[in-house]
Parts: sequence; C-alpha cells; structure tokens
Amino acid sequence: MHDLHSFTNRWRFPPTIKELADLLGISDPSLRGQVNQLVRKGYVKQELRKVRGLTVLWEPTDEVLELRAVPIIGILDNCPLYEYENLRAWTFGL
Repeated sequence: MHDLHSFTNRWRFPPTIKELADLLGISDPSLRGQVNQLVRKGYVKQELRKVRGLTVLWEPTDEVLELRAVPIIGILDNCPLYEYENLRAWTFGL
C-alpha cells in the first residue's frame, strides 16, 4: 500500500495493476489477489472497468496505540506459575 500511495503522490494518478506488479516485483495474478484482499478489508477502493482505478482509502499505522501489562502464567516442571516471584524462585533456585 505504501508503494501504491507513493506512486499516486509522485505521478498524480494511480498505477495500473501491471505497473504496480512490476514495482513490487511480483506477478500480475499474485498482485490481483492481494489487491482483492485489501479491497475486502477496506484499505483500498477499486473502480471496475478503469485501468487506473485503485485508490488508497486509509493506511494502517505501524505505531503502537496502547501497551498493556500481561501476567506471566505457565507450567514449569508440572508446577503452575502465577507470579514473578515463583518464576524467579524456580529459575534461579532462590
């Protein structure tokens, strides 16, 4: 999607499927499958019967919106671990 957005910004029109496939280094059928998934998920709009009918609707961000603390729970030598102290005691022999 980044390449689609960059191409559109640079040339002021969207690429054809062939141009985008060449840019990404993949085959046309493979790209068509990926574009169909992006359309289904709502990231891209594809206008039928138009050669340059791809439009980026919105791009997913790579930034983390929220971090949450998650307790570590597991099994060590058939003994359940529910808290940090137990993990430390079993791991370091304290």
